[in-house]
Amino acid sequence: FVLENKVIVWIPGIGKNYKFNNDFSVFGGVHKGFSPTSNTPGQGAEESINYEIGTRFSIKGLQGELVGFYNDYQNLLGSDLTATGGTGSLDQFNAGKVRVSGIEFLLNYNLLYNTSEKFKLPISISYTLTDTEFLTSFNSNEDIYGIVTKGDEIPYIAKHQLNATFGLEHKKFEVNLNLRYTSAFRTRAGSGQIPDNFKVDSNFIVDLSARYFFNKNLNFYF
Repeated sequence: FVLENKVIVWIPGIGKNYKFNNDFSVFGGVHKGFSPTSNTPGQGAEESINYEIGTRFSIKGLQGELVGFYNDYQNLLGSDLTATGGTGSLDQFNAGKVRVSGIEFLLNYNLLYNTSEKFKLPISISYTLTDTEFLTSFNSNEDIYGIVTKGDEIPYIAKHQLNATFGLEHKKFEVNLNLRYTSAFRTRAGSGQIPDNFKVDSNFIVDLSARYFFNKNLNFYF
């Protein structure tokens, strides 16, 4: 018994980057997204049009990036996973039209910029705001959707994500402290306040690591 599946699809994209000088540029792009369905009967492929616009800059050692994005899904695909309360069959299912939009920013800076050649104190801060919305209403037998009303949020997507890294670097060693925050998110489609039984609480993770360079062939990681 052999299953065959053939898909031919046109997936265009275009992007542009304009540099005003070596320290400042702007960019933007429009790209089509496509995800073919598996052999689950009655389910269509996922298509989307994805837009982004942003800027990159460098000011006296401070490097940054600010991006806005808008993703327009026409036929969102999901999979039946045990991790999302399903049976684990991996069967795919459609979830209609969806909008995902938001902003991202990233800042990098060495606190010892132009003051020390032996040491570096790099810091990095990034933040992502993600807003999601179903653009159609429908009823679903999948646990993560249920009865979906136009305007509901997509489950399992955190609205706020913040990451900060602080480092100390030397030719013989480096130490890094990473802080990561993820806001609460819902496990079933809905809007307004998240019910406790369909909620994953926010979390804050602290990670400390160090590396010692014993020689060019051996280093230790903690």
